[in-house]
Amino acid sequence: MVTPTAAHLWKRSSIPSPSNARSSRAPTTPSYGNQKLRIPDLYENADNQRAFGRLLDACVCCNAEAQVLAAVQLLDSKQIKGLGPAVANLLYFLHPTIVPPFNTAIVNGYNALTGAKVKLGRWDEFLAMRRGILALNAEYRTMLSNDLGAIGGLLFDVGSGRYTAPPREDDAAARAAWEGDLAKVREESTKAANTTLAVPA
Repeated sequence: MVTPTAAHLWKRSSIPSPSNARSSRAPTTPSYGNQKLRIPDLYENADNQRAFGRLLDACVCCNAEAQVLAAVQLLDSKQIKGLGPAVANLLYFLHPTIVPPFNTAIVNGYNALTGAKVKLGRWDEFLAMRRGILALNAEYRTMLSNDLGAIGGLLFDVGSGRYTAPPREDDAAARAAWEGDLAKVREESTKAANTTLAVPA
């Protein structure tokens, strides 16, 4: 008896094979994944690709917090779709004591713990959240770590529903502190953008 190979098993499945794709109502134009996932700003713009490369190059070659933030603010000034705070996960692995990890659950956890209203997809919101995360990390350093992955894990657990956030006594004060951090970050970003425009190409 011949043992079926992976190819044999595939041919016996209900998935249309290339040879009978047309007869099974498959589109005549090949589809390479979900086209909604394509981001023209990144995949089809060489200048934006170089800007992303410069961010990574700057962050690989530096160790100072100010240099990392300057590189992020420079990228943010270009407003490239698809290169929002999700990129922070790459930067976290390069600088785990400077840049916290980022995802929806972490944002939800941070909002639940602090009363902030961080929104996804904006660097200024992420950088303001980062300020708050650093403050929390400093306050509870004995229970956490200088590696921001530790507090990131805590925020993830709260944001994903594994743990319930403790009640907040003063939501208005927490929101005011968050808005202050956000205002500072936006001011820094504006200064960074103006400095970039003032430098000759």
